[in-house]
Amino acid sequence: MKTNSRRERLLASVAERLVRPRMIQIMRFVPVMPRAFKPKRWPADPQIRVPENLRSTPGIRRDRQAEENAFAEGPMPEFGKAHSKAIHWAHQMMWRSWIPSAPRLMRAFHRVRTAPTAPSHARTHQVDAADLTAELRSVAAAAGISTIGITNHDEKYTWAPYLGQAPGDKIVVCILEQPYEPTQTAPSGQAERAALRTYAELMNRALAVGRFLRERGYQANVNDIRGHGASLHYAVEAGLGQLGLNGQLLTPAAGSRCRILMINTDAPLTIDHPVDYGIEKICDNCLACVERCPSGAIPARRDFHRGVYKAKINTKRCLPVVAQVDGCAVCMKVCPVQRYGLPAVLDHFEKTDTILGRGTDELEGYGWPLDDQRYGPGQKPRLTREFFEAMPERFDNQTKSTGDDTVAFL
Repeated sequence: MKTNSRRERLLASVAERLVRPRMIQIMRFVPVMPRAFKPKRWPADPQIRVPENLRSTPGIRRDRQAEENAFAEGPMPEFGKAHSKAIHWAHQMMWRSWIPSAPRLMRAFHRVRTAPTAPSHARTHQVDAADLTAELRSVAAAAGISTIGITNHDEKYTWAPYLGQAPGDKIVVCILEQPYEPTQTAPSGQAERAALRTYAELMNRALAVGRFLRERGYQANVNDIRGHGASLHYAVEAGLGQLGLNGQLLTPAAGSRCRILMINTDAPLTIDHPVDYGIEKICDNCLACVERCPSGAIPARRDFHRGVYKAKINTKRCLPVVAQVDGCAVCMKVCPVQRYGLPAVLDHFEKTDTILGRGTDELEGYGWPLDDQRYGPGQKPRLTREFFEAMPERFDNQTKSTGDDTVAFL
């Protein structure tokens, strides 16, 4: 339980200095003990049988003209840079997770940011796109990445500072599954440290994919975890999952219990396509994340935003909770696709017309770090107005938030 004790205030004061950008960068030099991270490899083409009454649209519904119009009005802002004051405050509040994770995470950031992008070898002959793609998947699997997908680069889904800088027309989307057990303890420092460690592992492993492409004579820009664009868009377009009501990518194997990273390349790869996994209608019949969100930041209904049909998360209610409650992730924890996997959820719904785990403490219960209480189905902690006003920056969620996974990199 967090208190206002003298010891706590002293620790927070020291932590405030350690999480400043310059100090965080220096922490990559702090030695750490090696720790095993066992990757889980997912099938490249998961065979998911979706009941007819759960079918909707492959990927996500889009209004193509509205997408174009939104881009013409202005490119997508990079949330972290547009709201750096709020993000820095969040890092300060989350020091219990950030400081133990910083050495490993900052080393991975440094490796990615200093990795070359230009080809290291000349292309010796014309390659077959299907053969190169198959090789790439094998390299990713050998590197311990859970799965990859490939899609086309799209300027409409590129953050404004990176417009026109992509070294090619393809995006390789890399996904690494986050460990199961610590995630079920969310919201907790244990769960948040697992998320940060997964990010570090993914950056390190993606470098092997980038190196393979460069050795074959192609450009490869391995993004850091904040990316140069909307990773959720590319992951959906690459057929790796669908967008859940919680604003996160729901994958068949692990729901949103995974981390995403992108690689820009000019390699001639075979692209993947959006898939209907039945997730949209599963979410509509579930609503666990909507009801269990401590701050009420998740709307129950979708609408079109920048031409994309989705539930737009109220970031100005979400971010204060993420910052002050160990990364929160209640919406991830209570998602049945995360807990049981999509095949089990689909099978249960087909047989019973109900959502697996819905209404049970196993799925929906969570401990609350601020008062050391456990809240079961139908119960939520009370958040005061002062709790939300603690965030030092105010912003208009409707105009400045991208609607993408804006707080995922926390």
